[in-house]
Amino acid sequence: ITENISISDEHLRPTQPPIVKFKELIRSIRWAPRDARWRAAVLRLVKIVSLFIITIICCIQLMVTNEEEKVFRTTVVEANKAYVLDHDLCEGDMAVVRVELFGRFYETKDENDTAPQFYVNLSSAVILTLKINETETEFEDRVKFTADAKCCSEDSCNLTASSPQVVAMSWYTRELSWHVEHQVLYAFLVLIFVYILIIFELVHRTLAALLGALAALAVLSSVNERPTLSMIMEWVDMDTLTLLFGMMIIVGIFAETGFFDFSALVAYRLAKGKVWPLITLLCVFSAVVSAFLDNVTTILLVAPVTIRLCEVLNLEPQRILIAEVLFSNIGGTATAIGDPPNVIIVGALSSRGITFTEFTMHAFPGIILVSFAGYGLLRLYYRNMDALKNKDPPDIAEMKHEYAMWVRAAGRLQVVTREETLMKAMFMQKAVETEHALYKTLHRRRREESQDLRETIRKLETQYCIKDYVLLVKSTLVVFVVILFLFMYSFVTSIYLDIGWIAVLGAIWLLVLADIADFDGILHKVEWSTLLFFAALFILMEALAELGLIKTIGDVIADIIVSVDEGNRLLLAVVVILWVSAISSSFIDNIPYTTAMVKTYLSLTWCCSPLLPIRYVNPLQFDIYRFSIIPMSVYINSWFNHTS
Repeated sequence: ITENISISDEHLRPTQPPIVKFKELIRSIRWAPRDARWRAAVLRLVKIVSLFIITIICCIQLMVTNEEEKVFRTTVVEANKAYVLDHDLCEGDMAVVRVELFGRFYETKDENDTAPQFYVNLSSAVILTLKINETETEFEDRVKFTADAKCCSEDSCNLTASSPQVVAMSWYTRELSWHVEHQVLYAFLVLIFVYILIIFELVHRTLAALLGALAALAVLSSVNERPTLSMIMEWVDMDTLTLLFGMMIIVGIFAETGFFDFSALVAYRLAKGKVWPLITLLCVFSAVVSAFLDNVTTILLVAPVTIRLCEVLNLEPQRILIAEVLFSNIGGTATAIGDPPNVIIVGALSSRGITFTEFTMHAFPGIILVSFAGYGLLRLYYRNMDALKNKDPPDIAEMKHEYAMWVRAAGRLQVVTREETLMKAMFMQKAVETEHALYKTLHRRRREESQDLRETIRKLETQYCIKDYVLLVKSTLVVFVVILFLFMYSFVTSIYLDIGWIAVLGAIWLLVLADIADFDGILHKVEWSTLLFFAALFILMEALAELGLIKTIGDVIADIIVSVDEGNRLLLAVVVILWVSAISSSFIDNIPYTTAMVKTYLSLTWCCSPLLPIRYVNPLQFDIYRFSIIPMSVYINSWFNHTS
């Protein structure tokens, strides 16, 4: 009947009373603004306009500010003599002078420290009072200090330095605008802006990082500190990006062999169809593979065959996948290449002696403990195996859901006009057809219940098998060599390669051995958005460090540590770092959090080293920044996945 009725024929429509038309008009006016699609469209328009305005403002600020490269000058300050570093400052419209020193200094609030003092003066105002480090003379032990001072009332000011002993240093001065007084606040607002975009998923996280980097560069330009393009490129940690790129190429080729799907089926055969042994084997496989390959890629490759096995066993795949994700992140934390936060940490600390081998040796014992704790919690949570099974098979559950959807849609219609009556009739007809198909499927399944599932497993084995044994051997060999070099380069002095070079060379080896014709297909498997996200985060965090935000956060944490007794400072530092990282990563993406806070924790090593003696950790031969940052990655991942 509904197919033969033409709604467009106006002469067939009955004339509606005026009161009915008036009610329809009132109803449309009343409910139109509350329509979900209307609200979503308005919010999307507001978001686009707001972000575009912010982008235009940042671009204009960059356009009107000239970039200037930092040129440090080297000076030797003689003992007990005042040396003029610069003169005739603040002759223009700028109101603040920024002084940067690079030398063997440190800053402390400990009144009992008797180290020689180094003074830097701007006319009569003392900008910095630093301590001279008489024991550390290596280049890596020299620290850069930055201080800002308002110009004095004279027409120009002179920058002088004095010391009780001979000191060599590098220095740089620049005149800034008055906005520099609020630069930390601006930097904090930029960081909050980026986190809001990422947490609420207003835009893709890569675009959020790009917008944050652009905003941070605009703030630097507003204080007359716009960096050059070459300096911005130096901020990007190429070791981290090349490591990720090389491992993505290797994993992309390795996936072509069908190894991950076949391994999941082997786990099913070893479990002999039992649910909990299958979950255990899948979790162990995910943890071991994720320790040496990217954990996100591992889950993406294992998830399809896991879902198919759950369909065969009539299990809920969500809970199985959650268990795999949990152990994939735990296993990925064991090495420097298993998880992006680990890559960031090792990349930031590689110049300070933290290598792949050392990171793994210190993180692995903690990972073992976390694995047992996570496995026990998982067994307690999944103690009822029947709860993992679906009440209905997947196709039956889907048909029931479709039937309920049609009935619910028909019930929401208010039958006032002829068109609404026809629509409700069509919805009810769809519901009846779905219900009829459901009964036919249930009847057919009752007849097939006696069939053995072995035939289904045989079909899965023919579908999920090793596709290329030769490529599997080549990929396994290259992965083994790459991992071997990652362990060897840290203590074999004749290997002049870092982790980025090793990963890229391994990718080139595998590309040559595999001889894949579809080279573009392999490049499509590289997560370019992730690489761009990392690059934008590095630029953002370096810009925030230039604005003084990282130092401010480090000073706050240092003040908390200094406020307790000297014997408890190391314990408090570790507890604060671990729990702040754990709780923060429950709400914030762990990649931008790690990128931001690794610089903060590094700053604690200089401001707190005299306060936290190295003797507390001398038996383990690593100092405070190694003791704190490596467990940080463990807690970031384990806590993040428990809360997820």
